[in-house]
Amino acid sequence: MSERNAVQRGFDRFGTEAGFEKKSGWAHIVARLEDLAPDVEQRIGELLDLEHEMPDAQREDELLALLTEHLLPLIGRGSSMVGLRSMLDDGTFAAAGIRAPAQQALDDVNQ
Repeated sequence: MSERNAVQRGFDRFGTEAGFEKKSGWAHIVARLEDLAPDVEQRIGELLDLEHEMPDAQREDELLALLTEHLLPLIGRGSSMVGLRSMLDDGTFAAAGIRAPAQQALDDVNQ
């Protein structure tokens, strides 16, 4: 197994510290982190760009902090169908890719 880079380690730490389990499979709603946190879009780009020079530990720590501050609350909001539907309605998923089964399930949520 090859060594994981600082970005991969940052995402791994985020998942572990948030208590998530790593599973494989298809994602039904796919969104770019930059679209979910546009106020830090430039910094996200720098952190994810391994060609952008910075110490690995700094990259990993900043990425973890950014994910915790910006992504974790969105995951919490989207932990129910009603929450996901409200995120769709308020434009959070405006640039997201939503697979047909997920869209149908969201359409079926009572408003």
